[in-house]
Amino acid sequence: MAAYRVWRGVAPLVLPILLIALWFASTRGTPSMFFPKPELVLERFIANWLFALVPVHVVPSLVRLGLGVLIAMVGGVAIGMLLGMKPGLFKIVRPYLAFGRSLPGSAIVVIFLVSLGSSDFSRVMMIAYVAIFPVIMNTVDGVRGIDSVLLDAMRSYRFGRLQRIWHIYMKGSSPQVSVGIRTAISFAFMIMIVSEYFGGTNGIGYFTRESAGSFFMADMWSGMILLGILGILINAIVAYLQKHLLAWYFASRAISK
Repeated sequence: MAAYRVWRGVAPLVLPILLIALWFASTRGTPSMFFPKPELVLERFIANWLFALVPVHVVPSLVRLGLGVLIAMVGGVAIGMLLGMKPGLFKIVRPYLAFGRSLPGSAIVVIFLVSLGSSDFSRVMMIAYVAIFPVIMNTVDGVRGIDSVLLDAMRSYRFGRLQRIWHIYMKGSSPQVSVGIRTAISFAFMIMIVSEYFGGTNGIGYFTRESAGSFFMADMWSGMILLGILGILINAIVAYLQKHLLAWYFASRAISK
């Protein structure tokens, strides 16, 4: 049992260690401009991101990401609640939702850059647009999946509108909503990078593009590694919040098993 626990803790590190070892081995021979040595990338990572360029590029990226996700969360939950409680309205709106969420990210970037220009507001709206659809659809599914017994009890006790929304619909659909938010954040992170890459003036995506265009490959790789680290950290934070905010839900599932 002890060995199994140790393996579970070490297993996620095996693949990164193998990839780093492969990187070291492949760059020992003839140097490549496009694949610099790991020690050079590490040197540029420390010089760039600990902490010289954090206020210039990392903070603006995370602020835009946070604002876009916040707009998507608030708007997506509100719209999803309304559509979930009004099945007839959802049937009317559903084709438009399917059309909107099927548009590729590259097309979204072009549309927003042309219509709103290359500004922080435009990039925040891109992020919010892409992130709102998973929140809406998962909220609708969560509301429609609430146990009919709870709905009957709600009517029996004559809950007011706000009581119904908060105690029944919000809490009952929260596990499904959390899944939608987690999906939305992953979409938002990708479109944050793409929006900065095309037409950006700062941000990690902009830095990566400028470094590649100037053939500063070690800087480019340092930016890509930073994006990977941020993605892991954001996912870990969201998973932690999901686990603790929905502890009652996971506890009830464990009991039912």
